[in-house]
Amino acid sequence: MRLPAPGQASRRLRPLLALLAMAVAALALLFVPWLALGALALAAGLIIWDQIALQRDLRSLAAAISSDDAEHKLEVSDGPWGELSYALNRLRQQQRAASRLRELLPELPARAALVEWHLPSEGLPCDVAVLALTTPPGGMPVARLRAAASVAAAAARNYDALISRSGEQLVVIFGATGQQSPISTLRDAQQAARAIYRHWSASPASSRPRLALASGQAHTVILPGLGLSVVGQPVDQALALLAFATETQLLCNEDAYLGLRRIGLAPAQARAPGAAPGGERAGMYVVPL
Repeated sequence: MRLPAPGQASRRLRPLLALLAMAVAALALLFVPWLALGALALAAGLIIWDQIALQRDLRSLAAAISSDDAEHKLEVSDGPWGELSYALNRLRQQQRAASRLRELLPELPARAALVEWHLPSEGLPCDVAVLALTTPPGGMPVARLRAAASVAAAAARNYDALISRSGEQLVVIFGATGQQSPISTLRDAQQAARAIYRHWSASPASSRPRLALASGQAHTVILPGLGLSVVGQPVDQALALLAFATETQLLCNEDAYLGLRRIGLAPAQARAPGAAPGGERAGMYVVPL
């Protein structure tokens, strides 16, 4: 979008003409007094004209800034007007990037308990359950990621969990506050997985996201620029399990499966199809959703 900026020549010429008219008026007072009045009137007219043109340009700039066409930049000439436009372009780009980030990964509500944390530099050990999901196949990547993030964020809010992203995969981490028992954390993760599965239950199996669950001990840390994060083997295992997960079942690591079986949420025999002790799928267990 090109801003109707004033011409450089006209902007410079009007003040010069006004100064020239005032100089003529000063000389006319000495020799031709009646001419001084006309010169002063001309100088005043030029100044008023310049102010009116400036107000018109500012209104055009304000209308361009408030335009809904956010995908275009303002284009103006060089000089002070161009510097102002450059600063406004940079501000609009920052606002647009922040808006898109909020759309992709909706912010979770603030938790008062986390504000008072004083985490050690090596991280706070905790038992977590990590639910990872892929974006639904098909469609535009941004639309798929936005849809999956919206559902995952809703599940995270219900259980006061953390959410993060790894590529096009999303990770919901339960138990990072250390205020729940491992069994309660696993139960929450399994219920969240069922809620996410039900969201796409009416869709064909080929268009549903895949789900994987891993549990174990991790560390809660505050990383510069990233805020509160969880690092450890369960996070890596949950993302790795997604490569073998199906669209209709929950694939778990051994710790998560044994915990779910202990509370009656997993069958006694649930090894992944084709898995054999020592095989590439050893330690993977399928839990119905």
